[in-house]
Amino acid sequence: MKKKFRRIFAAIAALTAILILSACGAKDETPIPADAAASAAPEGTTAPDAEATPAAYGANASARVTATAAYSYADGDKTKLYAAVEYQNDGDCPIAVSNVKLTIAAAGVNETAEFVPELSDYIVLLPGETGYIARWLGETTIPAGEAITLNASLTAQKRDERGARITVDNLYIADNYPSVTTLSGRLTCQEGRACAANMIFAGFYDESGRFIGAWYFSKNALFEGGDSKNFVVDMNDFPIAKLSEKAADVRGIGFGFDF
Repeated sequence: MKKKFRRIFAAIAALTAILILSACGAKDETPIPADAAASAAPEGTTAPDAEATPAAYGANASARVTATAAYSYADGDKTKLYAAVEYQNDGDCPIAVSNVKLTIAAAGVNETAEFVPELSDYIVLLPGETGYIARWLGETTIPAGEAITLNASLTAQKRDERGARITVDNLYIADNYPSVTTLSGRLTCQEGRACAANMIFAGFYDESGRFIGAWYFSKNALFEGGDSKNFVVDMNDFPIAKLSEKAADVRGIGFGFDF
């Protein structure tokens, strides 16, 4: 009787052990949810930051005209016409202005001009940036000094973010004898970028912040990334006399590139 009881007890103990081991095995085989597996970083590495990668540019190429200025001025026995435009990239991608159309009205005279800005493919504005266009339009029948109304229409095209950005600062206007105006300042090339050619633009504003004109030039210099170079340029044929007295603020933007 005792032997039979011992056999029954041993069988019950063995069955209980089997059930416990089966339960442990089932628990270990529970699958890991897909989202938990994806978020795990390999040992010894850091999980990537989802916000570290900037958002891609869109496809809305837009150039909004924000201000214009135009002057008729005497040049010897001729009267010439000058026009300037301040514009902003208000789209969501880098742009270049591929066409400019100007409509000029003054003293009962209406004139139009249409052109592609010089080296426009390399003058690439990023979203939110402000750029300038200056154009000498040749002889005009509009009397010198006449008040002029200028309307501008710009065509913008999407471009890749090319070339080097050039910071333009320390700008200073000097009116030198005899009636030669100079613009001086400093150009600093973007770190990590080099360029063999450049286009530099300056916009002029009066004491009230009103846009009164623009100028552009190219400095004959090679830039390595981070290089800074000073410049002085003569503003020959600029229509505003004694510019240093009329421009309370000067703002610049520069573009470096290779052909």
